[in-house]
Amino acid sequence: MEFVVRTEQGRYDLEASVRTIGQDLLVAVWGGEKPHIGAVSAAQPRPSLKDPARTSSSASVICFLGHKEDELTRRAALRLSAALNTRVVVTAGIHWDRGFKSPDHRRRKERKKSMKKRIVVGIAGASGVIYGVRLLKHLGLKGVETHLILSEAGRKNIEIETEYDPAEVEAMADHAYDNADVGAALASGSFLTDAMVVAPCTIKTLSGIANSYTANLLVRAADVTLKEKRKLSSSRAPEAHDHGRGHGRAHPAARALVLSPAQDHRGHHRSDHRKGLRLPGARTRTLQAMGRSSLKGGAA
Repeated sequence: MEFVVRTEQGRYDLEASVRTIGQDLLVAVWGGEKPHIGAVSAAQPRPSLKDPARTSSSASVICFLGHKEDELTRRAALRLSAALNTRVVVTAGIHWDRGFKSPDHRRRKERKKSMKKRIVVGIAGASGVIYGVRLLKHLGLKGVETHLILSEAGRKNIEIETEYDPAEVEAMADHAYDNADVGAALASGSFLTDAMVVAPCTIKTLSGIANSYTANLLVRAADVTLKEKRKLSSSRAPEAHDHGRGHGRAHPAARALVLSPAQDHRGHHRSDHRKGLRLPGARTRTLQAMGRSSLKGGAA
């Protein structure tokens, strides 16, 4: 007896052929763009070592060089042999060019490429909130979808250091979030983003990110960015002390870039930021870290 099972829906497109040879069973599993034989496992039934009244099985495995189907064939052979109390041979060969992903997964990835870039911008309460404000404006001009997280201290510094109103800054972003809302979409890795920038970044926020102390949405979103191996850039407060700088040094190993602003904004008159103050060096390096080729344009 022989029959074939196919699945072309869902995540994986696979086929399996099952054939009986006398009392024994031969199973072949293949799928993907290049079906082949990657591994073979042969199992035979035996009494269980823990309970001789029960049937278990033992298996021998051959895996061809460069293939990874050995565990799949071994488990399938062991289970079938024990359940059917007969000898079983299982062979498998599954391959997709972009890794173990189905065509459906590739279609979702292609749809993501067609979407415009999505960047999270965090503004903490350090001096230099104008960096975050100008970055929001620049990204908006370049057609980038922005998601803003503004801390309470960041709101106060916007009022102190600039002529902007916090509500006006939030309106620059496509989406704005309450920093206390740790259940927002940005708190999950399933919400796809391209990168995150925290500008400016307080020592408290930098410490939270470095130690995964996710007490608010800003730190949680940064932690998720690192967990998902996405790009993270933070602009450290210019007044950072030695202990605070130590937290920054922990970032590069975690795929984050820590920038030091070129100037201190404490004591600046609010009108200074309406007169075309540019982001010296830091903005350029931030955009390079985020992928400058896709964000080319004039000064922010």
